Parts: sequence; C-alpha cells; structure tokens
Amino acid sequence: MNVTGFKLINGDEIIGDERPELSTQSRMAIKRPLLVGMAQGPNGQPQLMLADYLVLSNEETLYIKPEAIMFSYVPKTALTN
Repeated sequence: MNVTGFKLINGDEIIGDERPELSTQSRMAIKRPLLVGMAQGPNGQPQLMLADYLVLSNEETLYIKPEAIMFSYVPKTALTN
C-alpha cells in the first residue's frame, strides 16, 4: 500500500492509496480516498476528521488530473494505520 496525502487546487486535502499501475500520464489513480478536515470535538476542542471522499459513488478509485494537485506528501504513521 502506498498511502499518500494530496492538497488539491480546490482546497480539499485527501489521503488515499496511490495506485501507479492504474495511473496514466493524464490521470492519477487514488484508491479509497478520504477527505481530511477539522471538526469540533465533544469537548469543544478541534480534532482531525476523515470522511469518505467518494461518498455518493459506487467506485472506490478516484481518477484525478495531475494539474488538480498542488502538492503531495507522505502522511504521519498515525493516519495510515
């Protein structure tokens, strides 16, 4: 598994399993992408939130143009477990 984080040009931040074998020069494949965000926790303090990025889709792989990605990174181990 090759878990990678991506900041998109629309402001979304996602993490998912980057799949080079499914990618082409014009599109990148990210399996099981999760939206990363902040939410108010039960004690009123901010906490990290992960949500399904393809919530209304039957597909589990997101295909995205490389131009839509501002940068990518290797997420902390706590996010990948």
